[in-house]
Amino acid sequence: MTKNYNEFLPLEKDFRVANVDNITEEGRKSPSKLLKITLRKPDGVDISTDKYTATGWPSVGGDVLKTLSGKASADFVFVEDDPSSDEAAAAAGSSSGSSSSSSSTVLQEVVDFDGSGYGTAYEAFGGGQKGIEACRAIAALCESSSIDSLLSNFILPLQGHHISGKNGRIHCSLNINTETGRLSARRPNLQNQPALEKDRYKIRQAFVAAKGNSLIVADYGQASPDFFLRPSNLPRILDRYSHLPYLELRILAHLANCKSMLEAFEAGGDFHSRTAMNMYSHIHDAVERKKVLLEWHPQPGEDKPPVPLLK
Repeated sequence: MTKNYNEFLPLEKDFRVANVDNITEEGRKSPSKLLKITLRKPDGVDISTDKYTATGWPSVGGDVLKTLSGKASADFVFVEDDPSSDEAAAAAGSSSGSSSSSSSTVLQEVVDFDGSGYGTAYEAFGGGQKGIEACRAIAALCESSSIDSLLSNFILPLQGHHISGKNGRIHCSLNINTETGRLSARRPNLQNQPALEKDRYKIRQAFVAAKGNSLIVADYGQASPDFFLRPSNLPRILDRYSHLPYLELRILAHLANCKSMLEAFEAGGDFHSRTAMNMYSHIHDAVERKKVLLEWHPQPGEDKPPVPLLK
C-alpha cells in the first residue's frame, strides 16, 4: 500500500523475462525468447517499512534491501579446492552442509540458526530455514544489482575499438565547464572507476600507461582524478600542486597556463572565495574592511574566527 494507505499493489503480477533456459511453455511447440513468470505475495508475510518513494510507494532501494537481508551475503565463504583431490570437495561439502561442484571453487555455507546477523526479512518469513532463505534471496538480488552496475557502468563502456584513438590508447573527453568547478569525464568515464574495495573484477588493472609514461593515481579529499602525465612534467606538477587542495583546478591552471588562476593559487587562501572577491566589488570591499575573512587559521584556544568567513 502507499504511504497514505489509499492505493494497493496487486497480490500477484506477471512479468516477461529472457528465456535463457529455453523452456517451452505449456501450449507451445518450441521455446519463445521471453518467458512469463508470475510473482505473488507470500502468504502470512507482513513486512513494514518507513521508507517510501516520491510517489508514496514503499521503497525497494539498495538500503532497504540490505536492511531486509542483513548480513546474509556474508554467510557464503568461497574456499579454493585442490583440483587433484575429489575427497577434499566432498569433505568440504559434508562439513558445511553444502553440495560440492565440479569447479575449482567449493561453496561452504555458514549456518546461523538463531537468526543473529540476518535482516528484518528473517522474522517476517517466520524465522528458521524460510527466514534464512528469504534473507539470502534478497542478498542475491543486491549482489545481482551490484554486478549489473559494474557491467553497464564500467566494463562494457571500456570494450570496443570506438573509444580508442589512432594510436590505440584511450583518451576520454574532459568537461571543464561544470557548475561545481570539478572535472568530469566521458567516452569513457576514466575519472570514476570502481573503488579498490569494490573492484571485484580488477577493472583498474586493465589500465596501463604507454611506454615512457606513468599512470598517476592521486587521491586528495576534494579531488581524486586519475591522470596520464608526461614524466618530464611530473616532478614540477607534483611539487607545485599535489600537497594542496583543489588538485583538479591546479592541474587545469597548469595545463592552460591561466595567469589569473596561477596568481590566485600562489596568493593562497580559499580559491573559490578569492574568485568571488575578484568578481564582486561588494565582496572585495568587505574583505578589505575586514568584515569577512578569505581564510582563517585558528590559534590555540580559538574556536571560531573573529569575523565570518567568506565561504
